[in-house]
Amino acid sequence: MQKDKTALTIAFKQDFVELENQVLALEEKQALQTSDNVNVFDAGTTYESEKARIKDLIDAKVKLHQ
Repeated sequence: MQKDKTALTIAFKQDFVELENQVLALEEKQALQTSDNVNVFDAGTTYESEKARIKDLIDAKVKLHQ
């Protein structure tokens, strides 16, 4: 039982770090776009669409880890 709990805790922390890195990268892209007035997002994506995608990922991970 303890091993299962430890594995879940590790998985949660890994997911959290991955999502945090995605949020930080998104914010850096937005800052670059704002300061340099250059679109740094992939074709067909925007800051808002990427923010929504990450929010959906966070919601899915929260449900998974509950």
